[in-house]
Amino acid sequence: PIVTVDVAVMNLGVRNKVLLLALLPILFGGIAVAIFSYVMESASLDENVQEFRDKLIHERRQELVHVTEVANEIVNYQRQHNGDVNAALRDVRFGKAGYFYIYNGQGKNIFHALLPKLEGTEQINMTDPKGIKIVQGLLKAARSGDGFLTYYYQKPGTSDLVEKIGYAATVPGTDWILGTGAYIDDIDA
Repeated sequence: PIVTVDVAVMNLGVRNKVLLLALLPILFGGIAVAIFSYVMESASLDENVQEFRDKLIHERRQELVHVTEVANEIVNYQRQHNGDVNAALRDVRFGKAGYFYIYNGQGKNIFHALLPKLEGTEQINMTDPKGIKIVQGLLKAARSGDGFLTYYYQKPGTSDLVEKIGYAATVPGTDWILGTGAYIDDIDA
């Protein structure tokens, strides 16, 4: 095939050879511009997707802060009026799978809306599959004022371990943290 091309080029007249020499750089330049544009658009799209994901996660985090503030008001009200904190929070839900839990400063579960069997048990060493100490991390996050911890946990209604953003806040006048979380598999999907 190379010989055929060379022979074909040799059989061209001078005018056609000059025209071919003038068009080849334009053709290769056009191809280079098209490839460059494709690569840049692809990178820009990836950037936009990441920015959109980050925005959705930020919104999810803000939702966790707000619902925890409301739940913390319920807890404070019950404590001030000698009410039953656990009964007051037991059926409080938000979103598709949102619920609350309470741990004391030593990692003992005081309340868990979905798993009452955990209540009264020590959970300080609860660890996710990636080695993250969940309760220790939430205690530290709540005490620092940030409150957030990302870890993996079993999503209710499934057997899957799913990435979850946990949020915990201190309960005034106690050594408790009130926590909740949100799975982010829907964002990634």
